[in-house]
Amino acid sequence: MIPANVIKVQQGNTEMISADVLKTYNIRYRTIAPSGIVGLDYQKQEIEAKNQEHAIEILRSTVSQEGGSSLRIDRIEQLNTPPKLTERKKRSVFGMVAFSIFIIAISARLITKLF
Repeated sequence: MIPANVIKVQQGNTEMISADVLKTYNIRYRTIAPSGIVGLDYQKQEIEAKNQEHAIEILRSTVSQEGGSSLRIDRIEQLNTPPKLTERKKRSVFGMVAFSIFIIAISARLITKLF
C-alpha cells in the first residue's frame, strides 16, 4: 500500500516513485515578551516539516498567532533520523604484539615463582 503523500508515476516498463517525506522535529524554545523579558520556562513542540527552516517557520507562525511574542530557540532535534553505525576500530598489530609479550612475561614470572 502506498502512503497518501507518495506519487506513483509510470513511464513505459519502469516505475518511479517520488515521495515528499516529512521529517519530525522536536523543538525546545522559550518565549520573549514584547517588553524584552525572556521567559524562564522551556516549551517543547513536535513539528513535521520538510526541513529545519520550515519547522521553525511553522513554530513561529503558531506562536505569533497565539501570543504575539517572539521566540528564542534553544534546541532542535530530528526524531526520525536513522541510527548511525559506528565502525569498530581495528586493533593495531603492534599493540597486539606488545600485549602478547606482556602476557608472556607475566606468565613466565609466575611459572618461575611457582616451580
